[in-house]
Amino acid sequence: MTMEELISLASSSNTTQSTIPQVHALNILRALFKDTRLGENIIPYVADGMQAAILGFMSSVWAVRNSSTLLFSTLITRIFGVKRGKDENSKKNRLTDLFPSPV
Repeated sequence: MTMEELISLASSSNTTQSTIPQVHALNILRALFKDTRLGENIIPYVADGMQAAILGFMSSVWAVRNSSTLLFSTLITRIFGVKRGKDENSKKNRLTDLFPSPV
């Protein structure tokens, strides 16, 4: 219920009201998606979080665009992981063995 409410606030594009709740919702979502202790529990909300981040790019308010960019970056890391080795073609950097290294 909390995630749904945060995503709803983060996705709102109502320019007549204060943008402070939207910015806070985006920042809280970023912290939740970044927290490794939540693990698999947060995965069902990644798509909605990505949508909220992308919708925020169109805001006329800098704080919303900034928070959206930070959320987007966190979600990309959550989805694809981080680089584990210096060598670009290293097996450690692969998400799966379905795509062999182009050597």
